[in-house]
Amino acid sequence: MQSSIIIIIPHYNDVEGLQSSLLSINEETNVDILIIDDGSDERLFKESLICKYRTFLKTLNYNSGIEIALNSGLEFALKNKYEFIGRLDCGDLCHKNKFTKQLNYLKTNKEVKLLGCWARVLNENKTFKFNLKHPTKYKDIKTK
Repeated sequence: MQSSIIIIIPHYNDVEGLQSSLLSINEETNVDILIIDDGSDERLFKESLICKYRTFLKTLNYNSGIEIALNSGLEFALKNKYEFIGRLDCGDLCHKNKFTKQLNYLKTNKEVKLLGCWARVLNENKTFKFNLKHPTKYKDIKTK
């Protein structure tokens, strides 16, 4: 059964990062996942990935850039009538129930159309560098 939310993950030549991202998704809510392979050098096979959620793989013929890959994912989500769209970069890790919390917030606050989150930035050795905190108030967002 189709979920109300699909998480779009663009991917290019980083199977290890993709697998880490997929394993970090731990939701109470049922989610669907769409991986957009942006023309990676090595063919990616959905069957080789470990993921406990319903997963789709869309492969672009050549590397077109993240914008084209994401637009391809949006087209898929709209065509399949998903109510909500989540986003995760390849190699990024999720806090437990991140998408469940965001989904519940959107369902409770119908006037809100877009959510984001803060991030913990790590270096290539997975050592904490800093917290990235985006503004949360309308006036602060507007002045950015």
